[in-house]
Amino acid sequence: MEEASTLDNTFTTGIWESMWVGNMAGWHEADGNAMMWKRFPQLIADNFPDRQPHELRVFVPLCGKAKDMYLLYKMGFTVTGVEFVSQPIAEFFAENSITTQNTPMTKTDKQYTASKDGRIQIGQGDLFHYTTDNLPFPEYDVIWDRGSFEAINNEDRPRYVDLLSRLLTKQGFYFMHSTDYDLSEYRGPPLAANTDVIKKYFADMSVEFLDRESMLDEHWRAVGLTWMDALTHVMKWKTK
Repeated sequence: MEEASTLDNTFTTGIWESMWVGNMAGWHEADGNAMMWKRFPQLIADNFPDRQPHELRVFVPLCGKAKDMYLLYKMGFTVTGVEFVSQPIAEFFAENSITTQNTPMTKTDKQYTASKDGRIQIGQGDLFHYTTDNLPFPEYDVIWDRGSFEAINNEDRPRYVDLLSRLLTKQGFYFMHSTDYDLSEYRGPPLAANTDVIKKYFADMSVEFLDRESMLDEHWRAVGLTWMDALTHVMKWKTK
């Protein structure tokens, strides 16, 4: 599959911010991502049969104010998110009635907005400035990627995958939601990523296709698409 040109799809951080401020974040799902929750409980049961939610850590890149983070938190998981724009971080904690505290990380310049119990923390800033050294934890059991990979320009995807891969435990899984459409009809954003594209970038992992559902609506028809699908995949470290 051909990939969309980065020249056509440079979605600057300024535009992201203006869309949040202008209440135009149409990608936000107020009730969480249905395709995630269709599979997530069984993935946890299959991959961590002897561990409870409070023993597991979840990382959410470019998290916005995703309701999924709140649902994970209420289930007992420890959740870390990173978001460039400050507004959705403030809205996340306010809308979910979570009392917060600011938690500067020892020996780093990163500060997080966190729940009082510390089980959910969201850092603000450029995702590429976050590493195993300045995140709350050096590794995570689950990565939930809802629209993050597809927001990254093609030229940045290799270092994105390198960063996220280093955060995933050897026993963990990377759960991704992406979009697929005809590149002759539209060039993004979001950038298209089907199974072939994901396998290309996540070459060191096994890639399993899970589900495909149509997400074509009036908005996407208006930009010229005749079909647009949402896909989910799960990636795990290859076993020798």
